[in-house]
Amino acid sequence: MDKDNAARLANVLMVEDSLPDIVLTKSFLDKENIHLDLTTVRDGDEALNYLRAEEELPDLVLLDLNLPRMHGFEVLREMRNDPNLQDISVVILSGSESPQDKEESEKLGISLYLVKPLSSEKVQVLVQNIHQLCLEKEGEDIHLCWITEEL
Repeated sequence: MDKDNAARLANVLMVEDSLPDIVLTKSFLDKENIHLDLTTVRDGDEALNYLRAEEELPDLVLLDLNLPRMHGFEVLREMRNDPNLQDISVVILSGSESPQDKEESEKLGISLYLVKPLSSEKVQVLVQNIHQLCLEKEGEDIHLCWITEEL
């Protein structure tokens, strides 16, 4: 990490209905020794309820599109229309490779569109595209950090 920045472990909300995808993502993070503060919710309604109830909002939302009860696009629209949530960075992490899904997501102000599953290369793309994120290595461990200020 750049010594001119102050950082803390990134607070990430993962909105994913598929238990196998949740397990796969967590297994990847464990295997790669990538540490972050990860909370998981299973549908769009639960995501919005969580976001609206939390005093400390996540730095980043990993949002699937095909969710029960409320589609990812609707979650994103609700977030962008809520003054308390509109500035949260959102990364679509979806199984969809549809150009229409990517285009609609970009219109709704996402930070990045990634196709599942998460990989080392995709984590690097994530860090390169979201400038508040950084990777900090401590021995064998890698911390996904959020830069909180520039000194």
